[in-house]
Amino acid sequence: SNLLLVVDRFPGSNLLDVTKGVKHALEELRPGLGGVEVSSSLFRPANFIETAIGNAGWAALVGLALVILALVAFFFDWRSAVIGATAIVLSLVVGGLVLYLRGATMNMMVLAGFFMAIGVVVDDAIVHVDTIARRLRQARQEKSAKSRVTVILDAVAELRSAVLFATLILLLAVAPMFVFGGLPGAFWQPLAVSYGLAVLASMAVALTVTPALGLILLARAPAARGASPLLLALQGWYERTLARIISRPRLALLTLAILLMVGVATLPIFQRSAFPSFAERDLVIHLNSAPGTSQPEMSRISSRVSHELRSIPGVRDVGAHVGRAIFGDQVVNVNSSEVWVSIAPSADYQGTLTAIRDVVRGYPGLHPRVRTYLSERREALLGGASDSIVVRVY
Repeated sequence: SNLLLVVDRFPGSNLLDVTKGVKHALEELRPGLGGVEVSSSLFRPANFIETAIGNAGWAALVGLALVILALVAFFFDWRSAVIGATAIVLSLVVGGLVLYLRGATMNMMVLAGFFMAIGVVVDDAIVHVDTIARRLRQARQEKSAKSRVTVILDAVAELRSAVLFATLILLLAVAPMFVFGGLPGAFWQPLAVSYGLAVLASMAVALTVTPALGLILLARAPAARGASPLLLALQGWYERTLARIISRPRLALLTLAILLMVGVATLPIFQRSAFPSFAERDLVIHLNSAPGTSQPEMSRISSRVSHELRSIPGVRDVGAHVGRAIFGDQVVNVNSSEVWVSIAPSADYQGTLTAIRDVVRGYPGLHPRVRTYLSERREALLGGASDSIVVRVY
């Protein structure tokens, strides 16, 4: 026997405070609820948000560590690596600061925009540091009379036009996202804004902070330094591969044409949607049977479905209710029920999701729909029904 408790909060109230208050009230009631198992973790969207933020934080730390290792491996110089890493982190921090000053919230789409811009940010840092270091070494080897400041300014001027045009091209690539309307616009515009801010911040840092750090750290660096073994190996492989391609242009063009045709042929296979998909571990399953199905029969079916779902490896908890409460937000009859399923964090998400769908599809006469919380809310925001005509009788 299951009882579902739905709590509605006042508009404007703090969701975190309300959640803590509900948990505290349930703990106070627990001594008087002998034989009753109280669970407040089922279908809790905050679990996905907390997990996603934790994963994003670890991904950012691992990515930063890999970038630093790559800078050290390619530059083979700790000074250049320090300047590059500082420029990369500073560019992202400046973009986040601008978002904070604009009053924007830090959500997954904003983080996705920053992650997309990582390639541009890293490229700006590497190219500018390498150009400044090369110019300074060349000036010392030639015993040029130019000052270090002049040499660094010449290096920045060498890249100024290319960086400006490249930044404009990258911003034009995400410009169409700003004309999206409705829910697609709400999803994709924060990504485009954070991506554009990161790219602009990267350009500003590359033209100001990177030359200043180059003057501090690279001005007194040794004129001669050993080349990176990794870079030498890659350059040798590239030169040999490029020589083979140039000597056989027809074969190269034929290979390119084959790859292009394969790419075009695989386009229909991929799902195309204006909305991103997330691996949420809280699912809601809508079960609809034939009109006229009684409440006891629907309760029996929902109970059997819940029992079978609990037996799936990776399913942590299952709950269900039939029909709707008198003051509920659902406009359904007793031939409809909802089953909530919580997937364990350590479980194989895709395999468990496939097993859940196979179970609910195995009941004849039911019309199941498996949804995550975000897809459920998205459908509610879009509104309307998929049927041509909807008649509701009260």
